[in-house]
Amino acid sequence: MIKFLKNGGLKIITILLTILIAPIAKAAWAPGTPLVPCTTDCTACDLLVLGQNVIDAIFYGAVLIAVGIIVWGGVVWLTSVGDPKKFATGKQMMISAITGLTIVVCAWLIVNTALWLLNGGDPGTWDRIDC
Repeated sequence: MIKFLKNGGLKIITILLTILIAPIAKAAWAPGTPLVPCTTDCTACDLLVLGQNVIDAIFYGAVLIAVGIIVWGGVVWLTSVGDPKKFATGKQMMISAITGLTIVVCAWLIVNTALWLLNGGDPGTWDRIDC
């Protein structure tokens, strides 16, 4: 098993898990609703909803990727077997993923708040734009 992981097996496992989890991330913004909210006679509000749907899909995808990298870094860390270089690599992977996730969350808050303000700033709909 360790020989499999050393020969790139961990990368294969991570790619396969990402492929399996990607459809969940795609539908995560609002299950059962389309990405594009209108088919004909689109309004400016529909454009805002489309923007929010795309941003939410990217956000959830980034969260899934960050979690995958954190898990991958943890496995590298745990299988380092006393090798300081692998230990440092696993630790750095986890730190980088957490830093990236923090940046993504902050950017999502800024963009989502801007979309909310463009929608009129109704206090009851902070995370959803309703037309």
